[in-house]
Amino acid sequence: MDSPSTDCKGIRLLEEYLDKDIFVVLRDNTYIKGILRSYDQYYNILLEDITQYVISNNEYLLTESESVLLRGENIILLGEGTFNEQPDITRSNPKFTDDLNYITL
Repeated sequence: MDSPSTDCKGIRLLEEYLDKDIFVVLRDNTYIKGILRSYDQYYNILLEDITQYVISNNEYLLTESESVLLRGENIILLGEGTFNEQPDITRSNPKFTDDLNYITL
């Protein structure tokens, strides 16, 4: 059974994101921001001090937690930075701050 290469550019970028604020977009239209504490070669990531936005049918739910473990196969996009505003439910995507520095999976 083959395992993903640890020399992958995405894995190296994740190392740069350790202990920094990042945002994550999941397949189910969930947006999460938090501090990246750990990751593995499958892009499973552990975030602390998280804020989660779930957007559905012009409504959103805001949830805060101490930590969350995200399975890599559910992650669409992640990058350094935070949300600069709460999601506008009339738009499909919230705005993000900082320069575009992200990983698409």
